[in-house]
Amino acid sequence: MKIIIVILFFFITGCSEAAEKQIASSDKLMCEFGFKDNVHCAYQNMQVNVIKIPIAFDEARISQLNVNYFDNFYVLNVSKDTTIINGDKGYILFDDINFDGIPDIAITTSFGLANLYMDYWVFDKNNNKFKYVGNFPKFTIDPTNKKLINEVRVSASIYKKNVYSWKNYTLKKMPQ
Repeated sequence: MKIIIVILFFFITGCSEAAEKQIASSDKLMCEFGFKDNVHCAYQNMQVNVIKIPIAFDEARISQLNVNYFDNFYVLNVSKDTTIINGDKGYILFDDINFDGIPDIAITTSFGLANLYMDYWVFDKNNNKFKYVGNFPKFTIDPTNKKLINEVRVSASIYKKNVYSWKNYTLKKMPQ
């Protein structure tokens, strides 16, 4: 019975806050969300809803993204065991990471860690679907050289730089 009360409390609190807060507008490449937000992000012709499943009164699992893109519906499963707790902030990005002119999607999968990890999907226009790329530390985009770069904090003073390029819809790490 206590679990049902906790779930109802979570649902009612989340719904009331969602009505008060618009998360993103159609001109932003990023939207921020928190534990209590019912997240609806929009960019150009793409709308994304984050589906969270309550675990406890202050924790939820981020299970999937429901995406509407040009009136087509897609379900993107988020990395297993991605959880958000009260006070955490996450992000949805709409960067074009494969340089084809179509916005791609990324979502935060780590909170409170030295490296910000994200799940990435690119839109495969030939097959009209989103293709999961993987879970990586947040990329910096180099559109001139068509490369993706990230730096991973290995220790307090050591960082490792990684550079990636595309071969079809597969991301390849370049030798250093």
